[in-house]
Amino acid sequence: MSAVDVKALPGRGRGLVAARQIEAGEVVVVEEPLLLTVSQEAKDNACAHCLCWLEHCQGAVRCQACQQAAFCSPQCQQQAAAKPWVHADATCRAYSQLPVLLPGDAEAQGSLRFLIQAVGLKFSSSNGSSLGGSEQQSGYAALLALAGEPSPATLAQAATLQPALCQALGDASCSVLVLLEAAALLAKEQANSFGLLAPLQQQHGSGSSAEGSCGARVLRGGAIYPTCALINHECLPNVARFDALDAPVDGRWPAQWPAQPPANGSSSTPSRASSTAVVMRALHALPAGAEVTLSYFPLHWDLRERQAQAQQVYGFTCGCPRCQLEASPQWAQQQEEDGDGDSGWETDDEEEGGGQEAEQVAAAAGSESDHDMEESEHQQQQQLQQLRADIQAAATTAAAAAAAASGKQQKQQE
Repeated sequence: MSAVDVKALPGRGRGLVAARQIEAGEVVVVEEPLLLTVSQEAKDNACAHCLCWLEHCQGAVRCQACQQAAFCSPQCQQQAAAKPWVHADATCRAYSQLPVLLPGDAEAQGSLRFLIQAVGLKFSSSNGSSLGGSEQQSGYAALLALAGEPSPATLAQAATLQPALCQALGDASCSVLVLLEAAALLAKEQANSFGLLAPLQQQHGSGSSAEGSCGARVLRGGAIYPTCALINHECLPNVARFDALDAPVDGRWPAQWPAQPPANGSSSTPSRASSTAVVMRALHALPAGAEVTLSYFPLHWDLRERQAQAQQVYGFTCGCPRCQLEASPQWAQQQEEDGDGDSGWETDDEEEGGGQEAEQVAAAAGSESDHDMEESEHQQQQQLQQLRADIQAAATTAAAAAAAASGKQQKQQE
């Protein structure tokens, strides 16, 4: 039985809810990508088919035709060539035009690469793909059904990229993808793509500029997971995301990673997920009917950073309980006190020079109304303290789970 159901949620669009009781640490979703796009910055260092980091692959090869893709092995290159939305002949020829049509603009080249792949997905039924045309056509429909509407900026971007796309594909009539469809695809990619990063342990000692420095994780590429894309955001989420891009043995995950459940309730044996699949695990127990939520950005970001990211990148204003509480005057006051060196939860009379303030408070505390006010403030402080504890616990749980998973994988590789 699937752990989640897709439901329309009032004011939140489609989302995922727990179909049954989900225990802490349990796998909620395992999903393969519909589209996976290597970033332009990492195209020489990561496999265009599975995003495996190439310096760890003895049989790595570079596409000599387009010079815009590399692969961890000849086998991975062959698999990519069999998929029109990854690296078939027409796709390869289009990739070769990226530096010609958009010289020096890595961001625009990356967006054009995504549009080339989307076109390959759209028309994959016409080339006898072994994966089945109808399946991939429904995949393209699933892509267009995702949230995300073109903004004026996206329309302007599409107006620049659509002619370049037609030129790259040799489509003189520019009929392969009309302007509004190109804008819609760019909006879907911006709103729903998951960034796939290089693990920190791979970024030390190599000297490659593509591997980053000072502990910064490098973006290998982006992937669209249609089901996981339905997970709505909260700044205090109940699931955490895990991936394993460098799993050993034919791109298959280590044994501790979960298998994919059979499709459509089939009784067949679950298949082992590939290294580019994503796993969502519950941070704590979820009752049946609870909405599954994921943080779209780091938990430690402050309110201003989170609100700006939500509005600028995803087009919504977050009003989750954490944001509401952190926007309250009580939270701001507590932050100011913490900034002055206070623990955040000690009373003023415990601070140096606080005796006089304590006497003034005591003198004014004779009435019942004053007592009620103190009780209310005490409850608000307790709420703030509990929220802070919840945030810290969620961050600690996610970090511990990630460390444990990484340790298991490293041990198996050894």
